Amino acid sequence: MLDIAAAQELLAEASRRPRLAQRTVNDVRELREHLHALLAALVDDGESLGAAVAPPGLHVLLLDALAHSDLIGPPMRWQITPHRPTNLPRLLALQALELLQSPHLHLIRR
Repeated sequence: MLDIAAAQELLAEASRRPRLAQRTVNDVRELREHLHALLAALVDDGESLGAAVAPPGLHVLLLDALAHSDLIGPPMRWQITPHRPTNLPRLLALQALELLQSPHLHLIRR
């Protein structure tokens, strides 16, 4: 997801701005918790894939990621290049969106 130069740029920015880095960590954790809530229901509860409802907070994170990304292609897909730590949760949200839209999502079921 990140090349070495982008990762080093993000680490340098995080060391210069520790509060921003901590906010980024908190945002990533929030995304993780929302995804866990959604996916755990699919994996463990045997809930129908059609009946799953994403937590409202996940909607907010996904919409924010889409608003800060570009549609590129072909094949068409959303992309963001994280030049700032605040873009890292957005990059992960876009990756999560691709997972949630996968035709193979049923494979996560037990």
